[in-house]
Amino acid sequence: MQRVIFASKQTERQMFLSEHAAMEAKGLRIAKINEKHIWRHGPKIINDLRNRRLKVFLDGKYCNTEDELREIITEIAPFKPTMVNCMAESGLGPMTAFAQVCTDNDIIPVAVTVLTTKTDAECKAMYGRTCAEQVMFYAKQAVKAGITTIVCSGLELSLLKNDPATKDVNTIVCGARSKGTPRGNQKRTVTPKQLFQSGGTYGVFGTELTYAGDPVENLEQLRFQLGHEKSATL
Repeated sequence: MQRVIFASKQTERQMFLSEHAAMEAKGLRIAKINEKHIWRHGPKIINDLRNRRLKVFLDGKYCNTEDELREIITEIAPFKPTMVNCMAESGLGPMTAFAQVCTDNDIIPVAVTVLTTKTDAECKAMYGRTCAEQVMFYAKQAVKAGITTIVCSGLELSLLKNDPATKDVNTIVCGARSKGTPRGNQKRTVTPKQLFQSGGTYGVFGTELTYAGDPVENLEQLRFQLGHEKSATL
């Protein structure tokens, strides 16, 4: 099933929640929040979204030791986010601990591979590999750690699907942009339709829905672009 994750630009609490309630009424099912939302509004913002019938993806991008990751998830677990991510660069040991504590608390563990703001040149300078090669390395490490959902760009989907070690991983794809939508700092992009046609499990849409006009109306436009009927659930 094609799934949209909404990343709001709103910072004021009531406007943030009102926007999500309107989006949920139009079929949205998953909201993405990050550490800034937690700092500004406290972890109860997760409950506020869940009370609006939304699943919550906590985009923490945690890059910590094994003990620190266990502590972070143990503290956030009572608020029941659906998914939480850590950075794959944390290493196999920390990712394994992260996967275990998430699983123990009914949270889907997610590993971030290479940020979609990175180019091949930057990736080679950092790791000695292209973005695609580094994504595959991290994805295989994540699978070994017990993580079966990763964050990547749409450009790596075919590689992941064609490798026996990673063909069954779920993917959260960032950086999708329709024609005419500003790319901003995103370097590795595909269109929303390409994202799902290439086998992406989830797509994160922030700028795509918020850069101009009403995000709720933009969600409707995205639905049409993806070939859904107006009444369908994304």
